[in-house]
Amino acid sequence: YTPCFNEEDNIEYCYSTIKDLFKNDLKDYDYEHIFGDNCSEDNSLQILRDISSKDKNIKVISYSRNFGAFQSLYNGAISAVGDAIICISADLQDPPELIPEMIDKWQNGYDVVYGKKIAREESFIMQNMRKIYYKMVKKFSYIDIPENVGEFCLINKKVQDAIKLYDDYYPYLRGMIANCGFKRSYIEYTWKKRKFGKSTGSPYILIDNAINGL
Repeated sequence: YTPCFNEEDNIEYCYSTIKDLFKNDLKDYDYEHIFGDNCSEDNSLQILRDISSKDKNIKVISYSRNFGAFQSLYNGAISAVGDAIICISADLQDPPELIPEMIDKWQNGYDVVYGKKIAREESFIMQNMRKIYYKMVKKFSYIDIPENVGEFCLINKKVQDAIKLYDDYYPYLRGMIANCGFKRSYIEYTWKKRKFGKSTGSPYILIDNAINGL
C-alpha cells in the first residue's frame, strides 16, 4: 500500500519500480499495489487513474478529503486482500529492494518484518530530534514500540485481522502493530533522500504526528 498526497513527480517511478521487482525478483508471487490518494491538489489522482486503467494489479483509493497520513495508512493496511501487506511511501525513501528480504523472513515464520533505519540522509538537527522522540515514545509507552521503525514494514493476515479490531479515530499504525505482540524481525537500512518532488511534511504535520504517537 502506498499513500499519496501531491506526489505527481513520484508515482510513475514508484509504480514502475514495484512492478519491475515483482516481474523479476518476486516473479513467483501475485500482488496488488494499492495507492491511496489523500485528495491531492496536483495531478496525482489522474496519473493513478491512467495507470490503473492499463494495469489490473493497480488499485486506487480516492479519499473525499485529506484525512492525513495516519488514517490513510491504516485504511490501506486493512483494505489489502493479500496474505502479506507492505506499506511503502511514494517517494521510495524507504528502499523497495528490501521487499524480497521481508518476504523471505515472512515465509520463515515472522508475522511482522520491520524496516529499521540505522542512518538517515537528512540534517543533523532532524536526526537528533527523531532520536529524542523515539526515546520519549519508548519511555512513556507500556508496550515495546521499536526505535527507528516507521510504517515501512510487512504484516501478515493475522496481524491485519488484529488491527481491524481497533476503534481509533486517529490511528497510530506502528503502535497498533507493536501492541499486537506477534513474532517480529528487522531489516536495517539507510533512509534515502527524495529523488523527485518536495516533501509535504510541514513542521505542523510532523508535530501533530508526534503528539498523536505519544
